[in-house]
Amino acid sequence: MRPLATSILVLAEIAARQPGVRQAEIAEKLGISAQAVSECIKSLIKAGLVETRGRGSYELTRDGYEHLLSSAREMKQLSRFILEEIVAGLRVYTAIAAEELKAGEEVSLWMERGMLLAGRRPGGARGRTLSSARRGEDVAIAEVRDLLAPSPGGVTVVKVPGVEKGGSRGTALGLLRRLAEGAEFVAALGVEAKVALEKAGISSHAFFGSAHACVEAAHHGMPVLAVAVEDELHLLVRKLERAKLEYSIVDGRKRK
Repeated sequence: MRPLATSILVLAEIAARQPGVRQAEIAEKLGISAQAVSECIKSLIKAGLVETRGRGSYELTRDGYEHLLSSAREMKQLSRFILEEIVAGLRVYTAIAAEELKAGEEVSLWMERGMLLAGRRPGGARGRTLSSARRGEDVAIAEVRDLLAPSPGGVTVVKVPGVEKGGSRGTALGLLRRLAEGAEFVAALGVEAKVALEKAGISSHAFFGSAHACVEAAHHGMPVLAVAVEDELHLLVRKLERAKLEYSIVDGRKRK
């Protein structure tokens, strides 16, 4: 660990622990010797960044806070540069081959039904294959450029009655069929919801863990249809709101 980086980390640890600072704890946290921490603190005191009021009592000075803030900003910029400019070029993505591809070939990348595809279509994000692949196989892609995260998909929640209020027999199956036409991911929350979808001739992609699956599918850009029995509705809505996803709730009860 370089001395400059060490001094910034020690300064940050003092700020977090002040005024009662145990050098042994800082040493253990940073993976350096207690002697190294002691010498670093002495240097920080000499530089006017830390002041002491006795053994084990240290506090940052105003200059210390300003130095720590300035260093944190510089480290944040460096971190962003490493992640976006250096590491991004080394990262390997997994895509599905839209056609037969050769190793070392430059390809286009796009999203379909929440999955990353690679092929020879013009425009869009680009990358280079690390291996050959047949159509439909997984293929490793490196040197990815201009790949944007998909916009979150909207979630349509259909509330269906519990079994004591009619269950699938009290559900508007025609409504489910119409809403399913625009959905790329369909989930059932509750047995009544699963049976209602089956009666409507609609295959569900998720049943167990459906609330979490809906959030993941929406984050991958897929329009989601979530059919939920009343007792399961609150759990789904809470997860959608925590994920800050747009959703609407539709009454799925059969009209009399």
